[in-house]
Amino acid sequence: MPKALEQTPRHFWEDSKWFFEHGEEITRQYPNQWVAIYNQKVVAVYKGGEWVKLDPELPVEPESCFTFFIEDGIRVY
Repeated sequence: MPKALEQTPRHFWEDSKWFFEHGEEITRQYPNQWVAIYNQKVVAVYKGGEWVKLDPELPVEPESCFTFFIEDGIRVY
């Protein structure tokens, strides 16, 4: 299990801002999927119960990135 962070990393806030600025584009590319964002780009998607890195050489684990579920439409729960 990953160690709890004492402070939120700076990249988290920068990546979350980037995500909301590019939400429409990301929604088209990754509908109804969890995405992990690092250094202002999507670096992994959650498929089949596990994170799949878009670049296997990525030096960071998706769990430590800004993550968000992308919904492609209106949902009623």
